Amino acid sequence: MKGIRTKTSWLAALAAAVLVATTALPAAAQLTADEIACPPNLGKATTKHVKTILKEVSKCKDNDLSGKVTGACPIAGDKIDKSEEKVLKSVTKKCTALCSVTKTRSCIAAVSCPPNGNSPELCFGKSEFRIGQLDFPGPFCNGIIGEALVDGDGLSQCMTGIGELVATDILDNVYGGLASSALADEKDAAKCVKGIAKAVAKGATSIAGTINKCRGAILSGKASGDPANCSTADPKTADKIDKTLDKVESTVEKCTDAAIALLDLCGNGVGGTTKADARTCLRDLTNEAAHGGADPGAGGRSASAQGGFVAVNIINAAYPGSAEATCGDNVVNQLPSQFNLTGEECDGTDNPCTEGCFPPGDAFECTCTETNRLARRADGPAADLSSGWTGNSHLSQVAQDAGYVSVITGCDCDGVTGATCTGSSSDPVCETSAPTAPKCSHDPFGDTCDDKGDGDGIHEDSDCPFCDDNSLNPGDFCANEGDCNSQCFTLATGLPTATPCVRNGDCDVATEVCLGRCDSTSECVITKNGAPLPLSAGGTPACIISTFRTDATGTSNIVTGEGEQNYILGSFTYLGISQFKPCPVCGGFCDDGNRQDEPCEGTCSTTTTTSCRFDSDCPGGETCTGNTPLCPGSFCNLELVCSGGANDGDPCRIEAETAFGTTSDDCPPDELQLLSPGGLTINFTPATSETVSHAGLKACSGGDNDGFSCASNGDCPGSFCIDLAGPCTDPGNELLTCFCPANKGGTTGSFSKPNSCKPACNAGAELGTGCATGPTGLLTGEHTRCAGGSNDGKVCDEPGDCPGGTCTDNPSHCTGDPATAQNPCSSNDDCGTGVCEDACPSGSCTLLCLGRGACKGDNEQAVCADNTDCGTGECVFDELGECAVGNRFICSDQTFLTCSRTDFEMNGAFPGIGCESGPDGFLGNADDAPGAGECIPVQNRCYLGDGEVEGGDTLNGFGDPTNWRSVSAYCIPPTVSSSVNITAGLGGPGRLRQTGVNVASYTELP
Repeated sequence: MKGIRTKTSWLAALAAAVLVATTALPAAAQLTADEIACPPNLGKATTKHVKTILKEVSKCKDNDLSGKVTGACPIAGDKIDKSEEKVLKSVTKKCTALCSVTKTRSCIAAVSCPPNGNSPELCFGKSEFRIGQLDFPGPFCNGIIGEALVDGDGLSQCMTGIGELVATDILDNVYGGLASSALADEKDAAKCVKGIAKAVAKGATSIAGTINKCRGAILSGKASGDPANCSTADPKTADKIDKTLDKVESTVEKCTDAAIALLDLCGNGVGGTTKADARTCLRDLTNEAAHGGADPGAGGRSASAQGGFVAVNIINAAYPGSAEATCGDNVVNQLPSQFNLTGEECDGTDNPCTEGCFPPGDAFECTCTETNRLARRADGPAADLSSGWTGNSHLSQVAQDAGYVSVITGCDCDGVTGATCTGSSSDPVCETSAPTAPKCSHDPFGDTCDDKGDGDGIHEDSDCPFCDDNSLNPGDFCANEGDCNSQCFTLATGLPTATPCVRNGDCDVATEVCLGRCDSTSECVITKNGAPLPLSAGGTPACIISTFRTDATGTSNIVTGEGEQNYILGSFTYLGISQFKPCPVCGGFCDDGNRQDEPCEGTCSTTTTTSCRFDSDCPGGETCTGNTPLCPGSFCNLELVCSGGANDGDPCRIEAETAFGTTSDDCPPDELQLLSPGGLTINFTPATSETVSHAGLKACSGGDNDGFSCASNGDCPGSFCIDLAGPCTDPGNELLTCFCPANKGGTTGSFSKPNSCKPACNAGAELGTGCATGPTGLLTGEHTRCAGGSNDGKVCDEPGDCPGGTCTDNPSHCTGDPATAQNPCSSNDDCGTGVCEDACPSGSCTLLCLGRGACKGDNEQAVCADNTDCGTGECVFDELGECAVGNRFICSDQTFLTCSRTDFEMNGAFPGIGCESGPDGFLGNADDAPGAGECIPVQNRCYLGDGEVEGGDTLNGFGDPTNWRSVSAYCIPPTVSSSVNITAGLGGPGRLRQTGVNVASYTELP
């Protein structure tokens, strides 16, 4: 870490801190008096420490550049040492207490105190003190509650370490890489950089002090408001910040252009920053170093969004809930999360890798280069997700970039392009393994959360308390203090005696202390499979969050693309907010008016007819503004804040762009809307390049491997390996096969039904022709039935259905007269000028419908009738056939959104957002909603035959190891919502055919 002393390894040791989203502290009423007094004092002490560092090191750097005294300028010296002592004194005075029984023992939380039977000691001053109530440890202070740090030393070291980080970043952005004596003959430049350093230092510490004062007043109840918004919500604070930043700009303005050209400002290199740019970037640097927030004088401009000049700011020290762990802050402090799937193994100067460390912004950022990894990302819009047996939820998409990062081993290749081996390989089949299972943060490579904890089938934080390292049984799960075997420690040496104890009185109180507690600071880290997925079918909106329940393991052939991946997901289905906004969004919503909170896009600043969500959507130099006709009487709020859900109004990071706005894991749905408590188990075992079918699927029913695919009972300890296909229980359809009947994961407590396919002829010239479906195909149609035997007259689809008889009693329908074609009939009199005849003379009428064609290769996924519709590609008929319920109506460009027959008949006019238009009801005008398109009818789909799903990577030659394709078939349990179950046909079968890209971290394999 450039410029920071190494007398302590405090920051480098923070290897297990979790990502903390920006949050406010608990309400004042929830905090004790001692807790309320702590943060403002930490903020004040840290601000003074940063000021001291900047003053002392700047003095050294000014002398070095001018040639007066040359040499390195480390963060060191008597004044800085004394400043650190003052930080410790402030921590000791305001942020520590004494253990309630062992009254001479200092503490910052009860876990630092000795046990006391089943009533452990508290950390108590004038009132109870719990450092965790103040959002600690946060991303920078993990470990401060440990036994070695009970007296506040650890907290003090963290505060001074954060101060050093902030000061170092300020100095780097002001002085850059200028060499010694670089300005010896340039007095104007030397004076300029000296003035800038002084102004930025004064400005940053002044703003930090102002915001600390504002936050402290709210925390103590002397003022109201959200402390996270002090910089803009409190007029006095905002005005003071604005004036302070203006002074920084005026200092820059005093410099000549020639002087500025000799400096290395804002990381742009010598001469890389003009005076105008310097005014802006130094203003941003000052504001960001103070608190990282918006600049009220610049219309809400966010320094961090523009430059990212500092990794951590002064306010983060006292209010860790205002910080996020990020790749690039020079601290290994992220566990795996939705925004960094791998977590951190290294970070800049904090680098334990044997080789290099991938930098921020890389697909494998903050991980070691010596480990070979593959990032698997899904193309969300190109996916084909079909859920349930009704067809209403078929042909949907998946979350954009859903996937995981695998470590690959056991293969070789001397040259890789993308993720495909283009060199020679003697072993191209790689083993892949992604650590996606829920794990406790203190043991990321151990058992899953639930296996460590209470075994109730739910992975949760309450599974992760563990006996600390002072216990005789460290690492064991503990429900309470009684589960941890405490022991005596010698006070003089700090070493354990291995003598068991329950309370301090069990040890020699003069020379020993009893230690060993149940540590509840660990949490269950759950990996999500992509962003929240918005869906809307049959007028029922839903928001889906998918989480991994197992690691993702499998194989991948880096030459051919063949392979399979195995994992189980938990699918959490929430009732959507509305048809037009099923999931909460991260920015991009109408701020007011009759479309308040609905998704929207802005327009570019000059080409005002160009829609945009980000500046990058606009032509060069233009910005994206909130002006838009999509929000009559209002504007499109483009700020990164959540709209709707549990975190409404909170800051967020965009994760995916969808037809229903920009979604984010930072903006989850409201838990009260959860329709699938505990999550629906979805078994992607396997997701393969081969062909799978429901009829051939087997899975363990119960036991340790419940839900896992199996070949025999031997694969299922304590349970059985069962077929996922079985007889339907719906009256009249008992002889047909249901892929997921009630006793195999399907609908529980009601009849399991067959697919909603219309019966059609399965052979001869009539192959795929509907049986008694009517000329328009809207009738349900009729099946072949048993002729004779014990099942005489029952619907059948194979000879074995009719013991003692045959499956030959075909229905009759009309042929020859287009007006009556395929109408059910009993005689020629029913058929106009046509005749009444066997609907399928060459075979039988079964659930075998002619699927619609989809182009493969050229004109990918376009609907086709034959190869002439596909250019140079091929028209391949889908395994999904047409459903008996007929058409549903969807928005042509927002395929997740359903509309009604009435909307279709009204030529698409739909009040509000609609499919086709904005408020004026006409397509093609400026007020059209994002993704506007016609309300069109599409044929509902269903599963054919045995539910076979074609493979992807190698079949038909369309896949390769870089551009993967895979398919999977599985059963989906029902939700607790009857409307969702009825609409989608749950529980029932599911299938997913998807494509995506593999990104490799390597260019060759050993």
